[in-house]
Amino acid sequence: MSLRRFWFVFLTALLSACFPLPGQREALETEIAGKIYQTLTAAVPPATPTLEFTPTPEFTPTPLPSPTPLPQAVVLSVNLNLREGPGFNYTPIKLLARGDLLSIVGTYAECGWLKVRIGDGTEGWVKGDSTYVSYKEDCRTFPPGTFRPPNGTILFDQRKLFGGGELTVENNSDQEGLVVLTDSVSNPLVAFYVRQDESFTLTRIADGSYQLYFTLGSEWVGDELKFLNVSAVKRMDELLAFATTGAIFTTWKVSLQSPPGGTGRASEIPESEFPALK
Repeated sequence: MSLRRFWFVFLTALLSACFPLPGQREALETEIAGKIYQTLTAAVPPATPTLEFTPTPEFTPTPLPSPTPLPQAVVLSVNLNLREGPGFNYTPIKLLARGDLLSIVGTYAECGWLKVRIGDGTEGWVKGDSTYVSYKEDCRTFPPGTFRPPNGTILFDQRKLFGGGELTVENNSDQEGLVVLTDSVSNPLVAFYVRQDESFTLTRIADGSYQLYFTLGSEWVGDELKFLNVSAVKRMDELLAFATTGAIFTTWKVSLQSPPGGTGRASEIPESEFPALK
């Protein structure tokens, strides 16, 4: 072997030992890259997620409006009856004493009577004269008070003629009743109150033909002669005729809750068509 060829073979072997072949180089690069990644991954700990706490907002209730305090009165007389309604004919509920405090919830007859509430929540009526009670507010600022008139109370009477006729009204409804008898052209002549589940007979009705109206409701406002809560407004479909011959006179019997059809049938009407009593 010549000297030149020897050195060529020797250099080739030496370079092969120092520099790997292409396939070996790729494998070596992949191995080195993997070891570097493992080293970096081990050196950097995985991120730990941080939990953020969002506090629940505190519940703030909406403040309710403060109720307007009721006007106050104080009992002046030694003893004072608290009654079911505005009048001496109403049943006493309780006996009040001088110095008792009252809350005024309504009035009747320009404060001639006061609807009041006492300490235990009971409501009733007391005489409003300064002899009995004292209060500072103007009577005109008080609301009207509601009550139940006695059954058969005549609320309005403009009759000029009288006779022997009779009209019985039965209130078998679940409401209180106001009955108005008018002439044939709906001018009111007489009005009366019929309590729920009761009846009343109007007497001394003169001969003639009459129209009958009635309304059903609750919470009677005495100063206005009407119900605060109205459930029905009706008019009888036929006129009621009364005639007297000697000792014989006409009588009618009407129900405020009549079944449909037949005598005594009534129809709903607008409130504007109901006879005005005031």
